[in-house]
Amino acid sequence: MNSRPVSITAKLVDRSKKDEILQAQKAKKLQKVKLPFFITSQDPPVVLEERKRLYAISDSLQEQKSKSKVERGRLILPNGEDYRDPVPKIETADALQLTPDAIDALQLPTHSTQPTKLKGSEIFATGVKVSSVEEVQDLYRKVCVDQYSAAADHRILVYRFVDSAGKTHESFWDDGEHGAGRRLLQYMKTNQINNVGVVITRWSGPRHLGPDRWRISEEHLCEVANTLDG
Repeated sequence: MNSRPVSITAKLVDRSKKDEILQAQKAKKLQKVKLPFFITSQDPPVVLEERKRLYAISDSLQEQKSKSKVERGRLILPNGEDYRDPVPKIETADALQLTPDAIDALQLPTHSTQPTKLKGSEIFATGVKVSSVEEVQDLYRKVCVDQYSAAADHRILVYRFVDSAGKTHESFWDDGEHGAGRRLLQYMKTNQINNVGVVITRWSGPRHLGPDRWRISEEHLCEVANTLDG
């Protein structure tokens, strides 16, 4: 019998009952009553990372003198409207809906790095110089419809560019690799990498890479940026 715990995420219909439920569990523990489950109020990683992503976008907007606030999983703009990503996340099913003509139109002068293979994982990057949201969208689509990349576990998008009015546009999608996009965007800002869009493609192996996955992803991003500037 497998004794490893299994995580189950549930949403309360009545949020006011959360403390009552946790207190009831605590009371059972004090009574030394053994329960077949353990309830925690901690959000699952995907929820935590999405919240961090929204805060990162909010910080970027603040730098552009645009006030916003994160509230209950939403980023609210100064006009009261919800923030909408200019480059929507693309699922594999979405990519398959693109017509052959639309795919043929994605003719971008991209640069791809040679894959790094470690412990069964494989990571490489595809990037292009960008100056508009439309160019970022085309890069993202081009990678997602590629037959080789479509089979990958993660396609992490990160971009940063300054438009003709001097406004900075930057954002990312983790695609399940929690924390990757946020870290890569910070790498771009720290190293003043501008007007570049990059997709890090990764196949996960049977052995965990740990911090090596961040180092490798940053190296590939750096190579793409240097090549495009060369």
